[in-house]
Amino acid sequence: MAILAGELIRVILVLTLTVSAGVLGACLWQWWTRPETHSHDHSGPDESTDAVIPSLVGVYDTAGEAVRPQLRSVLGQLSVTEIPAGPGDVFDPHLHEAVATTPAARADLEHRIAEIVRPGWSHRGHVVRPAQVTVWTYPTNVEELP
Repeated sequence: MAILAGELIRVILVLTLTVSAGVLGACLWQWWTRPETHSHDHSGPDESTDAVIPSLVGVYDTAGEAVRPQLRSVLGQLSVTEIPAGPGDVFDPHLHEAVATTPAARADLEHRIAEIVRPGWSHRGHVVRPAQVTVWTYPTNVEELP
């Protein structure tokens, strides 16, 4: 837990210097200064850690490329993983959020991911935020329908 706390402090400092993260910094500071956060009688993250995860995911989206590896490391230490999504993967509404559609050139691309807009994240099997994606749709000709 001490390593995780050290990583969080380092990320807060980097974010404060590189990203306008005043609100996130205050949120993380409140989390860090809670007495139960420093308790040495538990081995893993608690509810206060779970409350910080959505904020870290949001900061990941706006952070520069120099900060993202550190954020990814902290998220990994909190058991947060990126939801697999790539061009050509089948769209899964439980893991992906379609934010746009684009016409597909072939019928076999129907309901497949065309582009990742924002990565999705899960924490211990639960979706924190679905991957936001563009999905291919194959146009059907309404004149051919019975």
